[in-house]
Amino acid sequence: MPSRFPLRPLATCVLPLAGAILALAARPPAAPAGLADFARAYCAECHGGAKPKGGVDLAPFAADADFLRDPDLLFGLRAMLEGGEMPPAEAEKQPSAAERAAAVAAAAELLAQADAAAAGDPGEVVLRRLNRSQFRNTVRDLFGVAHDPARDLPEDPTADGFDSMGGGLWVSPLLAEKYLDAVDTTLDAVFADAAARARLLAPGVGEQEGGAGEQTGADSAAAARAVLAAFLPRAFRRPATTSEIDERLALWSEARARGADFSAALRPALAAALLSPHFLFRVERDLPAPEGQRARLLDGWEIASRLSYLLWSTMPDAELFAAAADGRLLTPEGRAQQARRMLADPRIRALADDFFAQWLGFRGVLDLAVDIRKYPDFYGKDLRQPFYEEAALHCEALAREDRSILLLLDAPTSFLNDRLASHYGVPGVEGGAMREVALPDRNRGGAPAWGASLTITSYPLRTSPVLRGRWVLESLLADPPKPPPPEAGKLPEDDKVDDGQTPRARLERHRADPACAGCHAAMDPLGFALENYDGIGKWREADAGGPVDARGLLPDGTELAGMTGLKDALLARKHAFARAAADRLFVYAVGRASAYADRALLDRLAADCLAQDGRFSALLLGIVESPPFLTRRASP
Repeated sequence: MPSRFPLRPLATCVLPLAGAILALAARPPAAPAGLADFARAYCAECHGGAKPKGGVDLAPFAADADFLRDPDLLFGLRAMLEGGEMPPAEAEKQPSAAERAAAVAAAAELLAQADAAAAGDPGEVVLRRLNRSQFRNTVRDLFGVAHDPARDLPEDPTADGFDSMGGGLWVSPLLAEKYLDAVDTTLDAVFADAAARARLLAPGVGEQEGGAGEQTGADSAAAARAVLAAFLPRAFRRPATTSEIDERLALWSEARARGADFSAALRPALAAALLSPHFLFRVERDLPAPEGQRARLLDGWEIASRLSYLLWSTMPDAELFAAAADGRLLTPEGRAQQARRMLADPRIRALADDFFAQWLGFRGVLDLAVDIRKYPDFYGKDLRQPFYEEAALHCEALAREDRSILLLLDAPTSFLNDRLASHYGVPGVEGGAMREVALPDRNRGGAPAWGASLTITSYPLRTSPVLRGRWVLESLLADPPKPPPPEAGKLPEDDKVDDGQTPRARLERHRADPACAGCHAAMDPLGFALENYDGIGKWREADAGGPVDARGLLPDGTELAGMTGLKDALLARKHAFARAAADRLFVYAVGRASAYADRALLDRLAADCLAQDGRFSALLLGIVESPPFLTRRASP
């Protein structure tokens, strides 16, 4: 075999080599010198190769510095090393206490470097297109016309749990055509509505006696400029430049030259504005940062748009525009005043429909199909919309009345009408209108007990402790379990299976599989606690011919007994819930996924919110005042 080294005379190399071998044999193997060495020594067998365990491949991290490419992974590694979870107890090779301590210290040093590298960087936010809801609301508030321009637009894809994230809101050729049609029908509606048309043309009236529609020549052009100069800043949500006004005015002039009357000639100019990226996208300028800094402060107009689309899913109103123009939004006091005003406004309902409904998942009940033979009441009592409204009204009241976010876990009231109250067994509610009702016990109230939550976490023919437990972990505690392994089995789709076992017994047998036990140990007890509710949230004492067993035991030894036990367990973990709420609202507000660099901010937001009795405004104002909300990464 060819040697990797130059050949030397045998007599000069054999004896020194033998001496070296004896010396190596006389002392123990060298301890791993850093985190990468530790990973190769103790982790590579599982976390490497073609199928790394848990999808975590440590092979690319050949040197300690390589871990700086993925601070989130590095943070997780340190936590597992500190907790003694890596390598697992059953692994044959185990590090000494000194080796583990050295690896933890190396990870901590790398994390300190990651913190320093991230300082002052608000993260990258991808340009965000108006989604269907935002487009609909913005057109409504821009023109004041009852028209739905988004009805033929396709559903928006989601990213990081929301359909308002720039990474998912790309524009295809088909979508561009749909926008052309939407703008055309919008302008039809505006010019057919006398009041909307008058509001649009009002800035041009008075340029010449008789009104804009009667003008000709230079006065007519001045009137058209006045209309566009008033319209474009509202459409673009910032002051319009002279050239932007001139470009649209040229389109008006061309139409007039072809014989169009004054208002008809405005259509191509208005259409060009509505199809502009400055209308369809929430544009924030790429500008350099002040010298020595990595980010620039947003201007008042950009902050106004961030606030309005966060809270109302629409363009800023006149008051918010005024606060942007006079500089009030550049001060903490001005931002707080506007945020509190917006929370108290009826338009805050959009936060329930677009943020809470996606975070907590109850939007899904609007499209969910259940088996009509198994659950006829879902259709017979027409429960779909009441299920949704119960959750949405609860969230709207929480934000508008500045209630505690902990009321999402357990609440003494809920919003019901007669059909929903009958379904829940709550007496004394009459009429089809939804209203807030005091509840007789803790088996109702809060997101875990909403009919929407219990229905979306069931199958069409049966309940699912697994889906329900996963929803609790993922939505309420921001601790989603890992995806099931490919070899994991499946349970029957119906609870009527002739095997002599209850649904719980079948699940217990399933989770006995070592490949499934780890995740199920965390999920299933949470779902078992909800087994007193059938697939559409109706209370039951028996299932599949036997009494319901709604007990569960968490891995930390916490015993759960039904809904009240689950609520008590969640309230005991209120910081984890507050942090989950902070994370979800942060992502929705800023427009990017949270990362390792945001962990300290999210922890502080959760703690500050709980210190103020869980008030929603505390969480909101903390995010509004955070650097990622108020700054933008500078252009290179």
